Amino acid sequence: MHAFQPTFQGNMAKDGNFLLEMMKHRHPMSSNFPTILLFTFILFAASLAAADAKDTLLSGQCISGNETLISKSGVFELGFFAYDGWYKYNLGIRYKNLVERTPVFLVQYPTHFSIGAPLCFLKDKLYTIGDHYPSENVLWSSEGNGSAASVAILLDTGNFVVRDEMNPSVVMWQSFDYQGTGDALQPGAWIASDTVTGASIMTNTNDFFPYYCTLQIDKRRKRGFAINVGGSYDFGGASYGYHGTFPDWMVTYKEGVDSVQLNVPKSPNAIEFLKLELGQVSFLRWSGNGTFGTWQPLWSFPSSCSLSPFICGAFGACTQAGKCRCIDGCKPTLADEWDLGRFTSGCSSIHPMKCDAENSFTTDTFVLLDNLQGLPVSEYARDEPATSSEECKSACLSSCYCTAYSYNSGCKIWQFKLHNLSLADSPPYSSI
Repeated sequence: MHAFQPTFQGNMAKDGNFLLEMMKHRHPMSSNFPTILLFTFILFAASLAAADAKDTLLSGQCISGNETLISKSGVFELGFFAYDGWYKYNLGIRYKNLVERTPVFLVQYPTHFSIGAPLCFLKDKLYTIGDHYPSENVLWSSEGNGSAASVAILLDTGNFVVRDEMNPSVVMWQSFDYQGTGDALQPGAWIASDTVTGASIMTNTNDFFPYYCTLQIDKRRKRGFAINVGGSYDFGGASYGYHGTFPDWMVTYKEGVDSVQLNVPKSPNAIEFLKLELGQVSFLRWSGNGTFGTWQPLWSFPSSCSLSPFICGAFGACTQAGKCRCIDGCKPTLADEWDLGRFTSGCSSIHPMKCDAENSFTTDTFVLLDNLQGLPVSEYARDEPATSSEECKSACLSSCYCTAYSYNSGCKIWQFKLHNLSLADSPPYSSI
């Protein structure tokens, strides 16, 4: 996954208008390897992986680095994986054979680990060693009363459990109870209210900086849920909430415990999961031949950007007809997802910006947006002490993270990506 910050600045100014500078992200050059040598290495590595594959940790055993647990079916693997574009790693579970856009189901709340961090199992404790205090992160503990026969095992369902080795029906801990800490949920896992603490277990995503998004159950309605979108956690500005209901074919509602469980697919070959993105939750099924393919949405809420313009992604705008489109100067970041009606990947700029280009001779260009329905709300919008549009433009040009500016009886500039844009068909228009 590429991380990029589209910046908008330029050389065309007009009072009361929103001016944007476009860039495009760079792709690293690929390397060429001798075909025979590469093929031989793949066969050798595959034979080693098959010989070493295991699904269980016994007391006193650990995994670390690139080591993983692999379910007996070969469908799931557990290990330390990069998540949300971070350079650190998180303990998670993923589909082993899907190399393209495979989700990572977090086993614990996002905690950054070095690549050499271990996951260890003792008869009375399952824990990881993190980079920050407290360095020991305990996933499960029997407080000294554990059975010497307990094991930690990755099941074919994708559930990582601590259970009695002699009596597998006795489960002391399972990852399905704690998976609602990432942005993806496996079939069989829960979204629930913690009956011990009273706190909601939420699915959240940080992939849309500077915004966050959470999904939690709505206790007022059967199979109800709420999506909340806001700025960073210390942001005191606007937040947005959307309420919906899970279809009964997709989840099982547990009476009296305020929880829903994502149903297991009826077909054993179906690969499905629940995905939370900015302003939208979707139930996706893998469609493809072998390891390559795409995720088809079977259900999404909201289904139209008219309710949540956030679902058009960064630099995407919602039209009055309820359709997403990229603003002028941008194109869909993942065109195949847009073709399937999934727009949250947003848009990226077509032209390189000066401060990100590989040569200093690039000229920034502006795109004028003068038919917006309201201004984008962001904690990274700030007023500047400029007395003209030229001074306002200069203030934006002075920062590579400036994405837009507007001068209308005062100067305002925006930094980082722009979300929640709507286009108006008739006055009053807003210009930024």
